[in-house]
Amino acid sequence: MKRMNAFKYCPQCGGLLKINQQFEFSFKCKNNHPYFISPKASCCAVIEKDGGVLVVKRGYDPHKGLWGFPGGFVSPGESAELAAVREVKEELGIEISIVDVLFTTVDIYPYMGIDYEVIPIYLRARITDGEQRSGYEADELSFV
Repeated sequence: MKRMNAFKYCPQCGGLLKINQQFEFSFKCKNNHPYFISPKASCCAVIEKDGGVLVVKRGYDPHKGLWGFPGGFVSPGESAELAAVREVKEELGIEISIVDVLFTTVDIYPYMGIDYEVIPIYLRARITDGEQRSGYEADELSFV
């Protein structure tokens, strides 16, 4: 289900949301509280080592069993670079340093029946400390 169809009530007053004709991808309620449908930033760490890059096999849904780069959502007040460092530490137990930003894209993150729009920010990184390990979020690891 598209996010525009998923949310019905104003998060400020609880009033019914209606599509705002002034701005695409927005709503307002009877009290004129605005509610914008904006994409969520995420980060993906492209970790280089010995001529390869680290990929992880997802340990849970959505996309359980698929391979990708470690990462996650950017928290409020956090840059994509800090989010990547935090996520990699949480998921793999290693410290990384960010080299540079590779590119951004747009994607859909399906969660509990709602398709959330995301902007993944791909960051080139290097391991600075620790030995990578799999865990709850990453069933397997491989350098390719």
